[in-house]
Amino acid sequence: MNVIADTVSRVFYAEYGKKVGTANLPPKRGEPYVPNFCYSIAKIGGKLGFKPEWSIERDVKQFIEYGMENL
Repeated sequence: MNVIADTVSRVFYAEYGKKVGTANLPPKRGEPYVPNFCYSIAKIGGKLGFKPEWSIERDVKQFIEYGMENL
């Protein structure tokens, strides 16, 4: 999640010139937590042949644009 939050902050700044803060909070009570866990597109690609058509930056940019247009 921290990578996504940092990506949102970076993309928002690039598009709108405004800094967006992030807060890296510990998991809430009852939420599953696995230390050092992350998805690996390279690993998925190697085992299943998956190749993403979009990047996380493109997805985040589209999400931000939608939000800004529909506030």
